[in-house]
Amino acid sequence: MTENNPLMLSKLHNAFMAMSDKPGMSDMLASLLSSARDLTGADGATAYLLDSKNRLYFFVIQNRSLQLYSEKTPEILDRLKAIPLFAASGQINEQSVAAVAAAENRTINVSDIYSSEEFNSQGAKNFDEKMHYKTKSMLVVPMSNQRQEVVGVLQLINHIDPDSGQADAFTSSDICIVEMLAKQAAMHVDNHNVELKKNTLMDHMTRITKIGVALSSEQKIERLLEYILDHAKELTGADGGTLYLHQDGKLNFEVMRTDSLNIHVSNAEGNLANLKPIEMYAKDGRPNNHIVAANAAVYERTINIPDVYNNKEFNFTKVKAFDQENGYCTRSMLTVPLVNQQAELVGVLQLINATDKATNEIEDFSALSQELSEALASLAAVAITNNRLTDELQVLIESFIAVISKAIDEKSAYTGGHCRRVPELSLLLAQAASDHDSGELADFKLTPESMYEMKIASMLHDCGKITTPVHIVDKATKLEKIFDRIELIALRYEILRRDELIRHLREQSDVSDDMIYAAVQSQWEILAEELAFLRSCNTGGEFMAPEEQKRVCYIAETRAWTDAEGKVYPMLSEDEVYNLNIVKGTLNDEDREIINYHIIATINMLEALPFPRHLKNVAEIAGGHHERMDGKGYPRGLTRDQMSVQARVMGIADIFEALTACDRPYRKAMPLSQAMAIMEKMKEEGHIDPELFEIFKQHRIHIHYGRRCLNEDQMDME
Repeated sequence: MTENNPLMLSKLHNAFMAMSDKPGMSDMLASLLSSARDLTGADGATAYLLDSKNRLYFFVIQNRSLQLYSEKTPEILDRLKAIPLFAASGQINEQSVAAVAAAENRTINVSDIYSSEEFNSQGAKNFDEKMHYKTKSMLVVPMSNQRQEVVGVLQLINHIDPDSGQADAFTSSDICIVEMLAKQAAMHVDNHNVELKKNTLMDHMTRITKIGVALSSEQKIERLLEYILDHAKELTGADGGTLYLHQDGKLNFEVMRTDSLNIHVSNAEGNLANLKPIEMYAKDGRPNNHIVAANAAVYERTINIPDVYNNKEFNFTKVKAFDQENGYCTRSMLTVPLVNQQAELVGVLQLINATDKATNEIEDFSALSQELSEALASLAAVAITNNRLTDELQVLIESFIAVISKAIDEKSAYTGGHCRRVPELSLLLAQAASDHDSGELADFKLTPESMYEMKIASMLHDCGKITTPVHIVDKATKLEKIFDRIELIALRYEILRRDELIRHLREQSDVSDDMIYAAVQSQWEILAEELAFLRSCNTGGEFMAPEEQKRVCYIAETRAWTDAEGKVYPMLSEDEVYNLNIVKGTLNDEDREIINYHIIATINMLEALPFPRHLKNVAEIAGGHHERMDGKGYPRGLTRDQMSVQARVMGIADIFEALTACDRPYRKAMPLSQAMAIMEKMKEEGHIDPELFEIFKQHRIHIHYGRRCLNEDQMDME
């Protein structure tokens, strides 16, 4: 026996050491087979490993006579099919001696496989015919670990007698040697499998972590949903799948994939509109338990079905109809609910047909696949929830802005219109500047996030006007406050007209009415002309001549009116003279200071808001639209270099909209050519950014905007 043979013990020890020195599974098993053949005199040997589906697959083959060594020509293994331990009936696969040895965990020593009545020789015959070989004796030893679990099989072929050179039976000593080698090999395979599982688990954990990071960073819900399904398929080897989102007790189809049928559709693309949502509950309120996706959603449980066609618990009528229509066969199915951190159902992930990458065969979804899918589903639910919260926050911000705009609109319709039109102009110019690839702004590029920041800033750029008194915001004439005080002056002139008539009636009581009216007519005409002049002055213009200002003062000094109590007053009060003599527009210095305060109010309001990181520059952008490039603007007197490009963009958009607005109560709509001429002059005077204005012109923003927002009679440019 071996224990009484020091030389054999030494060889066994060397064999064990050689196996231990091999880091890889193939090298270790190749070393095992070489040692087993050397120690037993076997001509050939095969090492099988048992997979999770109870199949023995060829791992290493050696044969001295055939000069066959799979470690040198590994492609030969690709031609050999795995051997199932059990037949379709569930019985042990007696077509293979290796399968019997593994299934029963016992050593089998066959002296002549062709004459054996216990074992089927068909497998040996197939090998012999294909390889022009003659198999006779066979020693098959299961590799079982310390838990008596079979991890593989060691098979030796044709013990060669050293004297005759003929194949004969393996001896009991051979059996002892091979069983010891098999035990040692099982230990190495077990350790390798443990290490492999650990590495696989670490790999899956790494992938799950990377997927989680990617999910949390994806901002577009459409891409996020596709990403979830695609990675779930990749993790589990699924051929297809569907992702549903939950809404109001229904599961809506969002993304569908079936790789083998080249089906890649999504609700975002509009090609799932024909699929009705899955109702989680029937009309009577009871759960739709017969629908697998609804069941998983209602009870928030994972459902793993090995074979759809043999399942009696759920109704797969539509699945079978799909299979028939598309020449497909749905077999395994894994359905996982998506539940977020608030324990709310977000949706359902359903995977179809787990596929073995090596054989392309459909298989069950493994326990590991289920665990990975559940982990991914949890991450996905949180990512979808966060994405929705981001969208809802965005909607909230924009709704809040809409409320402010409506409040401004209620005070002043034209100011509300200005707040709606400036964003359009701002985004047109910002995008043009970002697309421009020459000059100072060649490196200026806006991301979708910074474009959104620009949009929010432009929508809020005049939010401070909510604090501005309406009679100043809408001051259509110089004398307007709560109402236009020119009507008070008109009333005084009417008093003068009547006083003149009364005086003549008293002095000439015996004269006819016609004569009296004729006598006062000249004085009335003078009064009417003065009133018309004052009305003209009351309408703000681009410039008021000094002579007109002097005449206003002269009227105030020379005209007076008497009230009912006999008190005499100047025709024009000091405040009325002050306002009527406004040189440009309708606002006096005090009015302008009040209306200019809106930008300070805007800055104060926006700086008080805790904007998220991607909107952190809103206050700076919105608050700089009244600054000038030469530092003479307000409220901070910033120069061009002290302002962001976005703030300079806003300045141009604000001015151009104000010049071309057709809803201002105090002046007529300005033609486009006039507005552009004024802008050109403002550029030369250091008011607006020269390079941005050139981009404004080059990209014909004034034309594009004008066609959408201006009246036809303003469009005098093409």
